[in-house]
Amino acid sequence: MRLLNVHTSQLEEFFGMNIPDYAILSHTSNEEEVTFSEIGTQEATRKKGFKKIDFACKQAIKDKSTYIWIDTCCIDKTSSCLVLLSPYYMAKAPNPSSVSRKKPQSFTR
Repeated sequence: MRLLNVHTSQLEEFFGMNIPDYAILSHTSNEEEVTFSEIGTQEATRKKGFKKIDFACKQAIKDKSTYIWIDTCCIDKTSSCLVLLSPYYMAKAPNPSSVSRKKPQSFTR
């Protein structure tokens, strides 16, 4: 599992039971999202989607989290691997009542 270190803005990889606690950024995709290959580069900081990542990292630091998971940049979407969320990872997700939240954005398909 790849997680973004909120202090270094670099992806780190974890395996098995050695996965640390992490925050999750759930968002709708917009134009200029930062991708797996761009994270940690100057190119990433110039994209519109970087603002969400920067805000999420700052919030994670306030919440005393070192790592964050963001689908657009933690998953290599050029890979042919199928991504599955196991019950183990979902069980590690924070209690929703303990997470600060903004009003959800509405969208249609």
